[in-house]
Amino acid sequence: MNPHPSTLTFIRSAISRPGMYMCDFNLRELELQLYGYDAALGDTGLLGEYERFNFSFSEYLRSNYQISCARGWANAITEKSGTPEQAFISFQEFMKSATIAA
Repeated sequence: MNPHPSTLTFIRSAISRPGMYMCDFNLRELELQLYGYDAALGDTGLLGEYERFNFSFSEYLRSNYQISCARGWANAITEKSGTPEQAFISFQEFMKSATIAA
């Protein structure tokens, strides 16, 4: 995974203050915000050599954990975890294991 550094900063902010970025630990809201964030970076030409986060994170989950992200990584993590709170914790753990230190 090679997301844009400002995307990682955005994710770190969301992890440290989830209530500012999503309601009730709803990862789907974060996923949609990241689509928009990457789209803005792409439209301004700043994405460059970096990967779009949602696509690369979905591929990471599929290849390393056999998690199907056909309906998005947020839905996949939430279904696997059971509760939104546990899904948020799982998301943090996946980010740490992805060695991108979000």
